[in-house]
Amino acid sequence: YGPDLNLSMLGLSIPQLIDIAQKLTFYSPGLIPFSYSSPFFAGSPWSGLSARTFYRTGTRPAVTVYLPKGEPLLSVQPPLVKTAGLPAEEGRIEFMAFDSCGDFELYASLFALLKGLLLDTTLTGRSLVPDADLHQRSARLGWEDRSVYEMGQKAVEAATWALRDDADEHLLEPLERMLCDLITPAHSMLAAYEQGESIETVLEKGYGKHQAASPVLV
Repeated sequence: YGPDLNLSMLGLSIPQLIDIAQKLTFYSPGLIPFSYSSPFFAGSPWSGLSARTFYRTGTRPAVTVYLPKGEPLLSVQPPLVKTAGLPAEEGRIEFMAFDSCGDFELYASLFALLKGLLLDTTLTGRSLVPDADLHQRSARLGWEDRSVYEMGQKAVEAATWALRDDADEHLLEPLERMLCDLITPAHSMLAAYEQGESIETVLEKGYGKHQAASPVLV
C-alpha cells in the first residue's frame, strides 16, 4: 500500500490550494508518526522509527499541489507546486509524507485526519518547504520529541473540531489513542521483532496489531 494520499479539492481558488499545502507541510512532522512503518534498514532495526522519513526529508516535498498549465510556479525546493499533466490532476493536493500503510482501518483514519485539516480554519502554521531537521527528529523519536508531539496534538485537535458534525469524526479516535500513548506502528513492529519474529514476518503481517510499551516524552 502506497503512502501517497491524493485529494481532489473542487471549488477552491489557487491561493487556497497553496495555503492548504503550506499548512500540511508545516504540520507534517507531527502527522507522519501515525504511519511510521520503516523501523528496519539494511536487514536490521534502524536507530529510530522511520528510516524512510529520515533519508528522504529535504529532497522530496511533503505535499504537492497540481496547478493548471500556465499558472506560475513557486521557486522553492523541493517543489510545493507542479503543473498538472492532465486536466483531471488540476487542483489535486498530494500528501506524500506518510510511510506505507498496511492497515486499512488506520488508512481510513489517516484520510479522516487530512480531511479534517483541509476543513480546519484555526491552525496558523505555514511552510513552503518541509523542516528537514524537525522531520528527522520526528523520524528518530516520533512524539517523544516534545515539539513533534505538540504539533501532532494541535493537528488532531483541529481536525477533530473541524469534523465535529461529520460522520468521519469517529475515525480520529484511534489516532488520539496513539498520540496519548506515544505509540506509533513502528513501536509495535520493533516490539514484535524483539519478541523473536523475523523482519520478514513482521512486514508480512503489516502493522498496528501488536502491543508495545509506551515510550517517554522528552
